[in-house]
Amino acid sequence: MEGENNPVLNPEVIQNSELANDKSMLLKVCTVLSYTVIFNTCIYKAPQVYAIIHSGSSAGISLTSVILEWIAYSIMLTYHFAKDYPLETYLEIVLMVLQDAILTAIIVVNRELVNWKVIPYTFAYMLAFIVIALNWLSESLMIIVIGMTTPILCWSKVDQLMEILWTKDPGSLSTLSWFITVYDTGVRILTTMVILKDMAMFINLTVSEILNIAIFSSIVYFNFKKNRNAWKPVELTQ
Repeated sequence: MEGENNPVLNPEVIQNSELANDKSMLLKVCTVLSYTVIFNTCIYKAPQVYAIIHSGSSAGISLTSVILEWIAYSIMLTYHFAKDYPLETYLEIVLMVLQDAILTAIIVVNRELVNWKVIPYTFAYMLAFIVIALNWLSESLMIIVIGMTTPILCWSKVDQLMEILWTKDPGSLSTLSWFITVYDTGVRILTTMVILKDMAMFINLTVSEILNIAIFSSIVYFNFKKNRNAWKPVELTQ
């Protein structure tokens, strides 16, 4: 009886204390993982950019896919900012938006697609960026906007996946860049579950991760197949 009345010995109190400690530890793990994502994101497009510059070709890369990814991550960035989420939960998205913009510019220049027609699209992008970031939309519209990133990212990644499967050649696509993408998205699924508890973001990231793994696996498979064929011994004819 005395033990039950003592809060120190009460099993329920002990259990709650253990749960609190576990949750605290999980939050610390998520914070550490968040910083690894930020570090990875600093360089995640660098191998891809290097591959294009080194080879002088952007073959195998779907420009549509890159632009759609850029738009989707821009929406995610402005949504997180408008919701006043902790910076460490989305800092890497800032870097992803910048690197996607750089990669888009490099591909456009490489394919000689620069012309005046891009100006209206640039202004439309900037206007949408400002409107969402400053939270000028109603809550219902914000939910619709963040929900749009799922089909946009799906379209982006499916387009890139189909490009690989159709040509059976990943071209200058970087295996390292896509590995980093798979890792970072996996971590963000965990931090979204533990810290943000945002179902819309969780669904978005989960769908994105499935397609990331499919693209990464396709790049690895076709590169392996290409390298194996390159090393196949040549038969000597009599």
